Amino acid sequence: MIRSTSADKKVLLLHTYLDGELDHVTALSVEQQMSMEPALAAEYERIKSLHRFIHDRLPREMAPARLRARIEARVRNPRNG
Repeated sequence: MIRSTSADKKVLLLHTYLDGELDHVTALSVEQQMSMEPALAAEYERIKSLHRFIHDRLPREMAPARLRARIEARVRNPRNG
């Protein structure tokens, strides 16, 4: 069994923070944690650099039309699936 540690959870929060997926209160909490934990702030900078490196060097690909249509249909009507 794989167990998540507190450090793993913090790193996951950094990824979701970078992706803009956190609510405002949680994002502020992450910012506060980074201001108090230099190692966490350094990890955030490392992740941000890696994210930028990947974004700048890999071409962005569109999802296949059938997949996009399935996702859009599911979003419009989540009970059918």
